[in-house]
Amino acid sequence: MKRMIAGFLLLAMLCAWTAAAGAEGACIPDPRVYFGVEPRESGVSDDQKSQWMSFKFETGEECDRAFEEYARLLQDERFELKMILDDDWKMLFDYRGSADIEKVKDLSNDASYTVKLVNFQEYGALIEITVSMDVELKDTGDAPDTPYRTIGPEKSTGAGTGSSGKDDCMFCQGSGRCSECGGSGRVRNWVPGTREYLEQNCRSCSGTGRCFWCGGSGED
Repeated sequence: MKRMIAGFLLLAMLCAWTAAAGAEGACIPDPRVYFGVEPRESGVSDDQKSQWMSFKFETGEECDRAFEEYARLLQDERFELKMILDDDWKMLFDYRGSADIEKVKDLSNDASYTVKLVNFQEYGALIEITVSMDVELKDTGDAPDTPYRTIGPEKSTGAGTGSSGKDDCMFCQGSGRCSECGGSGRVRNWVPGTREYLEQNCRSCSGTGRCFWCGGSGED
């Protein structure tokens, strides 16, 4: 009996280790590389468990095309994801076999997902991607058949330039701007169950737009 119990424990530990190893090695195509532009806006969730980035396109049609093609790419077997929710404008993906589909059918409950892809075409031709921190963004060599017509990030007038002889600030790379809000002092948080954003002061810089570490000087 003791041997049987030990065997069961060993098998359980092996399964847990295998699952953890699979999650640790998870990756998806870096959307910055795939869309060919830096995100318009980006940030990290309050609980530090996921990161998000939004990309702007020249037209709604181009936005729809990018949304469909990137979503199709995520379903490639290489990335071990499966789509657990498809609501036309919003798609949720999770590790293959790990999602509780019933749990996320209610749009107000996104508690179980690895990648969230949202199409805000009618609100400015934007796509927002939210990715769990345990997923690596890699240049996988994938590229669209036709390059997307994208719009780069807005220019921001941060206080610091990092032009003196001192080392650049490690958090803002010498720009002086808050790395979370890009220097605007404001962030937009998605309201669950809607297509709306709630604009708030950035917590990292308390709404100043300046890097919290260097105070806007751009220097360490």
